[in-house]
Amino acid sequence: MKKILKHTLLFILVAFLVVWLGSLIKCEVLTMLHYDEFKATHLQNPMIGDIDYFKVIEYDKDTTAKVYYVGENKSGGFIMELKYIKSRNIWKETYWNGVWSGTGGTADNVLWPYWWHFIYIQ
Repeated sequence: MKKILKHTLLFILVAFLVVWLGSLIKCEVLTMLHYDEFKATHLQNPMIGDIDYFKVIEYDKDTTAKVYYVGENKSGGFIMELKYIKSRNIWKETYWNGVWSGTGGTADNVLWPYWWHFIYIQ
């Protein structure tokens, strides 16, 4: 019985790691492919301010995207959902949310696959 439990727990851990690492790799690839498209879109929202870096979480064939921005000095984590306006050749913010904040406030969410970032909350 202990052997079955041990194997089950090991399987769950390995499955979690495979899914998580796959998600991280997907984000890294999307960020590399679309870096220039999203490096300045956070400027549409003055609440986000300056950033340390960003990751492209989702990208759907030049129509919609979800980008995760980490504020300067890890001041906060923000999600921006964007829609591509083909006639103007720009990405336009449709929604944003403060996922976590290192400077206070009520932003205390967790974001997949960057679930460990909430530890920046002080």
